[in-house]
Amino acid sequence: MANPNIQKLLQLNEELDKKNNDYDKWSQNLDEKAAQLQNIENKIKKYKSLTPSYETERVLIEKYSEILAKLQNITIAISGLPADTASNENIRSVHELEEIVNAFEQEINRQTIAINKLQDLKTQIQQETQNPLYKDYFKSNETK
Repeated sequence: MANPNIQKLLQLNEELDKKNNDYDKWSQNLDEKAAQLQNIENKIKKYKSLTPSYETERVLIEKYSEILAKLQNITIAISGLPADTASNENIRSVHELEEIVNAFEQEINRQTIAINKLQDLKTQIQQETQNPLYKDYFKSNETK
């Protein structure tokens, strides 16, 4: 018959191994949560660094839209001239204006894509910050 003290030691050793495994799982889970939290924090920092750019992009798009509308009106006015007054110079001006209008349209599209990406990032960050695991963390770091 085995010594009861040895059996007790073996049982305690098994319990210790189980607790160590539980601790390892808990520690790994904690590391994963910390990585997720760091990822969210990095996204917030990125968004905050892009926020002034977002405002700048919005203003630029408004200005480009105004200029584009004026250029389109000029193009329409020039192209609407009677055939006898539309000299080669006027025709060349129409083509130049069309090129300018096209360049502005491309720039507006580029700026719009940039703003949409920023808005998507903002939405993603807002959704992630609604996670109850992170709310306390964000509240404590808002004052930093």
